[in-house]
Amino acid sequence: MKAAKSIFLIFVTLLSLFVSITGLGAKIDLTSRILQILFLPVTGYLLYVLAGHTFHKTPVFNQKTGFERILIYYCFIITTTVVGVGFLSSTDFPQFLSALIFSPMAIYFLLLVWPKRKQALPFNKSDLKSLVAPASKLDVNRRDFLKLIGSAGILAVIMGLFSRRGGVPSFLSGDVGLESVTLKDTLGNVINPAQDSPTDGYSITQIDDSIPSYFGFINKDGNWFIMREGEDSAYRYAKGGGNFASNWSNRAILDYNYFDKVF
Repeated sequence: MKAAKSIFLIFVTLLSLFVSITGLGAKIDLTSRILQILFLPVTGYLLYVLAGHTFHKTPVFNQKTGFERILIYYCFIITTTVVGVGFLSSTDFPQFLSALIFSPMAIYFLLLVWPKRKQALPFNKSDLKSLVAPASKLDVNRRDFLKLIGSAGILAVIMGLFSRRGGVPSFLSGDVGLESVTLKDTLGNVINPAQDSPTDGYSITQIDDSIPSYFGFINKDGNWFIMREGEDSAYRYAKGGGNFASNWSNRAILDYNYFDKVF
C-alpha cells in the first residue's frame, strides 16, 4: 500500500512538471501566461512533498496545518480548475482522454482537503460537554470544504467557457495556438464584430476532416462556399450559387483562393 501511494505521488508530480514545462515554452497570450504562472506553486509544492517523502519518509497524504494547509487549498483550486477546463473544452475523445490522464492531480489534492471523520469514543455525561466543541468544529470544516468545492467548480466552469472561446489555454490538450478575443483585420485595426460579413447567413452543412480538410457552408437561398484547410493551416475559399451537392462532390478540383479574392 505504501509503495502504491509513493508511485501515485511520483506520477502526480511528473504530470505537474509536464504542465509547467510545456507552459513555460509555449507562445501564449497574457491571460494564458497568468494561468500558467498560477500553476507553478502546485509543481513546487509537489516537488517539496516528494522530496520530504523520499528523504525523510514523510506521509504521502499529509493534510498539514497552518500555512501549508492554506497552500494545499490553493493547489486544490488550481488543479481542479485546470482539469475542469480540460474536460469542458474537450471536443473529441483524445482531448477527453488527455483531461482524464491529468485528473489525478486534482484527485490528490481532493484527498488532502477532504475532512477526516474522527473515530467515535465512548463517553458519559461528564464527557458530553468536552465532545460538543470538536463536533462543532468538524461541522465547520465540512461547511468550509463544501464552499471550497463550490468555488473551484464555479471557477472551472467560467474558465472552461473562456477556453472554448479561445481566451484561456487548455494545457491538458496541448493547444497553444490561441486566438485573441479582439477581432482585427490584416492591418491590425480593430473590427466591430457587429458589422456585416459576407458570410452572414451561412451555416455549415458538410465536413471532410481528411488532409486537406474541407468545410461546406450554405445559406437559405442555396448559395454556398467551401473552405479548405491545408497542412500548413492555410485557408482558401471557393463559392457559388446553387447545386451545392455536385460542387461538394468535386471539392478537390474547385478553384480556391484567398478570402478577399473570393468574397
